Amino acid sequence: MPSRNSVNRPKDGILRRKKAVGLARKRAAKRSSAPTGRFRGPASLVGTAKSSAVALYTGVSQPTGLLTTQTLSNKRRKKLERNQIYVDRRKGAADKPKEDDTTMDVDEMVQKKEQQAKSIREALWSVIEQGRSVPVINGTEGTTLGGPSY
Repeated sequence: MPSRNSVNRPKDGILRRKKAVGLARKRAAKRSSAPTGRFRGPASLVGTAKSSAVALYTGVSQPTGLLTTQTLSNKRRKKLERNQIYVDRRKGAADKPKEDDTTMDVDEMVQKKEQQAKSIREALWSVIEQGRSVPVINGTEGTTLGGPSY
């Protein structure tokens, strides 16, 4: 068999397989021996907190002795409180029925635009009516631009 750095070696298949088998063996050993942590199985998750920090925050875990070394940092406590607010918001949003506000907004917008158009029309017609009562003087001189002067 050629050496590991040889040009004639097989395409890493054997080495990759050996490494994968070794890592799988390690994962299986950790999963079987660890009752807590990220290697827990789904059966051990029932009724327990996902982390010791969450357990301390919620008060689920009871200290076994008089002294405990598990404390909750201020930063972690604030993060858990913030996440709890987001969870409550999601639950509140899921409980509320969704209202169809878009049609009401569109109707109100259409009415506002119609009202504005009506007021503009009235203002223009009032200017036209006032213009009919003011006489236009048609002189031969006109203005500097050549239009009629009033």
